[in-house]
Amino acid sequence: MVRMQAAMLFVLILLLIASYELFEHRTSKNIRGSPAVVVTGVSEDRALPNVSLTEANGRTISLSALHGKVIVLAPFATLCSAACAATTSAFASLEAYLHQAGVANQVELVELSVDPAHDSAARLSSFAKLTGASWTLATGDPSQVSRLWSALGQFYQLGKASGTVPRDALTGAPAAHGVTYANAVYFVGTSGALRISDFAAPQAGLDAAAKHLVSAEGVAIPAPTTSGWTVRQAFGNIEVLLNRRLPLGG
Repeated sequence: MVRMQAAMLFVLILLLIASYELFEHRTSKNIRGSPAVVVTGVSEDRALPNVSLTEANGRTISLSALHGKVIVLAPFATLCSAACAATTSAFASLEAYLHQAGVANQVELVELSVDPAHDSAARLSSFAKLTGASWTLATGDPSQVSRLWSALGQFYQLGKASGTVPRDALTGAPAAHGVTYANAVYFVGTSGALRISDFAAPQAGLDAAAKHLVSAEGVAIPAPTTSGWTVRQAFGNIEVLLNRRLPLGG
């Protein structure tokens, strides 16, 4: 009887260990480490159209050309709101993390315009110089850009200029129009499929370059938000899609 009870206890322990391993497998996507890496946002698995986009240097690039990399994509406009400036700040921090972890060549950070009719490659280049953005800024034919945003579930619309962005930071002239869109960040897997969507603004405060941008627009520097996605959460999503833990200090 004692031996039978001991055997049953041993089996129970094995079952508990197996259950824990199964839970860890599901939450960490096979990534070993503690704590487990979990997805921040909505998990998806949807194909995206292979559209052609234009970078700040005028070069044409397609989504298929980025297959094999994780793509972190967010909406922006060169007539940039405070939320857009926060995204640019967050991308600057995320890029630094990726270099620190040694995987910058495996991840493509992309800010894609929601104002392609006005955002020429030249304006993207000027925006990059003003903000220090060294990642991909993209625009393109409005129909191509719209096709991709529609597939991502993104809403955007041009309207009259408002007090949200009084001046065009790139020209100093009064803003000629405004852009409304949904704050979001998207994570595309190495196969080119959309894997994670998070419809929220970043929680990051503005860095010095973003503060300069907002000031040039005649907008008061906003206080840091306490809701939305964080840079470390975005970094965790990248770990999930690369299926590996990445070294990250401080």
